[in-house]
Amino acid sequence: MKGRLELDEAPTSVLVVGAGVSGLAAAAELSEAFPTTVIDRLPVVGGIATGYENESVKSLKRRCDASGARFVLGTTALRWSPERRLLIAGPAGIEWLPGRHLVYAGGTRPCTQAELRIVGDRLAGVVQATVAYHLLEIGVRLGERVVVVGTGDWAKRVGHLLEEQDCYTCVVPTGGESDRPDFGDEWWPGWVPVKVRGDRRVREILLAKGDLQERILCDAVMLAGGARPMRNIDGAIFEEMSDSVTYIQLVAESTTIGQLAAHATELATQLVDGLGRETT
Repeated sequence: MKGRLELDEAPTSVLVVGAGVSGLAAAAELSEAFPTTVIDRLPVVGGIATGYENESVKSLKRRCDASGARFVLGTTALRWSPERRLLIAGPAGIEWLPGRHLVYAGGTRPCTQAELRIVGDRLAGVVQATVAYHLLEIGVRLGERVVVVGTGDWAKRVGHLLEEQDCYTCVVPTGGESDRPDFGDEWWPGWVPVKVRGDRRVREILLAKGDLQERILCDAVMLAGGARPMRNIDGAIFEEMSDSVTYIQLVAESTTIGQLAAHATELATQLVDGLGRETT
């Protein structure tokens, strides 16, 4: 085990927000050198996408436990202050948690309607895949004829749940994919979603390919295309805070557990080296 560095008198030197694969892999590396605390809004490790029963998650958690990492679960990280304190809120109340450095491993999200450049009103039935996944998982039926925009990880999760509900699904890729995914009844490669139409609720989506246009009748659209990093801790994104914040987010539509862990480990190793130099 690496020698633990005493950075300051705070009970925690490094705060890791996010207990998915990226957060756990980073914490496993960091906690061998510094006192480390992992915070996640979910009551268990593993994140939304992977889950706590995954063997890779269990292995990373054991590594964290072995090196003394502390876990604060079921707790939301709210704000990172210039005084290098993290405001957290959970069952135990609201408190400021001091730390030398913040590592944000909050994952990624699909693009919004605006980011996908799909024009039209904000209609009922047009749902972000991250929200749709939670609703579908508990059995909420979001539509009968559904368009899934995207073919990456979030699209697959949503698409498979729609299949379980026997929904008719049309898949529109966003990244020029040529291989048909393992879900969906219709496949529209080469077409770009450009507009949603409806009266309060979506009733059709317009697609374009060069000078051609087509429309798909639908009562729901799942936005699952592209990938953007999550940025939901107030204060952490400011430039003046950049020396105290590290983002560990592999931004891609499709990733494997191995890729996430390797990316997080590499950045955490660099951070261990950088924080170590600050103390010399």
